Amino acid sequence: MKPPADKAPLPSRGSIRADEVLLYSEAARRLGWCTKSRRFAKQRGLRVIRFGRWEFVLGSDVLDFFRKLAEQQAASSEQGGIGDE
Repeated sequence: MKPPADKAPLPSRGSIRADEVLLYSEAARRLGWCTKSRRFAKQRGLRVIRFGRWEFVLGSDVLDFFRKLAEQQAASSEQGGIGDE
């Protein structure tokens, strides 16, 4: 018997490790990013390395990008954003 449609498990996307080099398209697939999200990440400072016609990211750069993003969001919430108070 199949589980109900609203209880179907999400497909496994994989993980991003600091010690790997990924095609940018593969990193985006693992993160569930659409084209607009990929473009936005570059604009927000995600380092992308071009080699020939390919674009690559270092796993460590992806993790650093999210650390910085989390710090920015924490700082903005401390400066009068929506908080838990």
